[in-house]
Amino acid sequence: FPVTIKLTHEIVKETIFYNEGDFEFDGEQYDFVQEIDNSIDDDGRDFTYLYKRKSDGKHFKITVSQVRYGYESYDYEDFANECELIEVEKREKVITTWEAV
Repeated sequence: FPVTIKLTHEIVKETIFYNEGDFEFDGEQYDFVQEIDNSIDDDGRDFTYLYKRKSDGKHFKITVSQVRYGYESYDYEDFANECELIEVEKREKVITTWEAV
């Protein structure tokens, strides 16, 4: 199973979601690498970010979510997420498809 690190809502809201910034947690420095995925629909939005732990170079991803509420005048609830960093590693896949010519 991958290593999972539970962050606080404050770090997720103030540093990750709104700033895509570097942060320190539990004595470790995590540097923002890139946004790797996002999805937005009528119910809310999800963003997945990649971080690199400075001490050992391991990579972690986190998906932060916001739930949409309201109708014409709507907003998003920030605390709808697990606040978990999950260790990941880069793997390449070769996919063969048949396309119309």
